[in-house]
Amino acid sequence: MFQSAVLFVTTALLRWTDSVAAMQAMQFFYGVVTASDVAYFSYIYSVVDLKRYRKATSYCRSVQLLGYTVGSVLGQLVVSFNLMSYENILVFTLVLTAIALVTSCFLPMPEKSMFFHPNPTTQRDCVYHPSSNHI
Repeated sequence: MFQSAVLFVTTALLRWTDSVAAMQAMQFFYGVVTASDVAYFSYIYSVVDLKRYRKATSYCRSVQLLGYTVGSVLGQLVVSFNLMSYENILVFTLVLTAIALVTSCFLPMPEKSMFFHPNPTTQRDCVYHPSSNHI
């Protein structure tokens, strides 16, 4: 929810402001959006069984990269063929971000925390073994 809200602010600043200070604020907020990806994956891991972490990570990352690719290609085509203005693209992005924000409100709350009160049976052995040949 936080990531969607900050992305909404970032896009709104791009759409309705044009000063250098506003663009600096927009870059700060975009950095917050980018840093929030960690929280997104933490949420995924808190609702997925430990045995399925690898598969969940691959699905989430694949869909995320596919979304970036499709969005970039469609954006480039729309701009190249002059089908939409930059302002309309930003408004469309605001609408999609608002939909994502509302949708995220209906996601289930995690039943466990990865960071607070961890279950000792789910922690992996992180002991360094100098005799092992890890590269």
